[in-house]
Amino acid sequence: MKTASDQLFETYLRSHGLNEWDHEPEIAGTTRHPDYRVRLMESEIFFEVKGFAPPEEIPAVGSFDPYRPIRSKINEAQKQLHALKGQICGIVLANPHRSFVFLEPMDIYGAILGNLGITMPFDAEAGAFDSERATQAFLSGGRMIRYNKKGLAIAPQNTTISAVCTLGSVEEDSRRFAIRVAKVKRETGQSGTLESILETALETQGTEAGASLHHLCIQVYENPYAVAPLMEAFGTGPWDERFGARDGRFLRVFAGSSLAALEADELASGVERPDPLGLRRG
Repeated sequence: MKTASDQLFETYLRSHGLNEWDHEPEIAGTTRHPDYRVRLMESEIFFEVKGFAPPEEIPAVGSFDPYRPIRSKINEAQKQLHALKGQICGIVLANPHRSFVFLEPMDIYGAILGNLGITMPFDAEAGAFDSERATQAFLSGGRMIRYNKKGLAIAPQNTTISAVCTLGSVEEDSRRFAIRVAKVKRETGQSGTLESILETALETQGTEAGASLHHLCIQVYENPYAVAPLMEAFGTGPWDERFGARDGRFLRVFAGSSLAALEADELASGVERPDPLGLRRG
């Protein structure tokens, strides 16, 4: 039985002209059935699609590990894809039920490469850590890295996984509205009061900024240790993104034309989008 996440992935494939695919194909030499086999540019890509069930109850207090649900899904998918080593294999994560899980770049890369943290060198002469030389780093727990008993990285693992992808949507309507509000503030000098924002909302009714525009998209996060990298021809829709390692640093290596245009409008209007890892700065 196909899940809501499966159906969402199929919608994405069809809407991007990827019509050569089959669900739970028979694979010679294994009894495992990956969720999808997609044919693209005379090659085959195998995908495991994993969704997150709606939570029964969201705790009001307590700690929360943003990586745990993602790593759990990666573990489940790896079991299905393990027999396909040498093939192009991807994991697709979807959250159609809006579960309490975050699928932003820092969460995905933290899940696969290690908990995001801060490192800083120790200045022996001063007898203290040099905070001015602090840098962000991936620490421990990454699913693509094997660690020893001391928690030190020793070797790559799960190299069968070419990339982890997330299915989501770009809410162009709300982002266009934010652009409109920013322009009104700049042009009129109005402060961000509730009254002025409501007035702006009324002005944008029936316009592009007030329309309901939600675009299904996919974000590709390359596994730097993959045996068979995911081809660049996948995930190139107008609202898609792709992240990977280039010249020793992680950054966004592709942004669809429509997404890039929206971001340019945001930049011009002074609307800042969260980018804690600086991946979208080029």
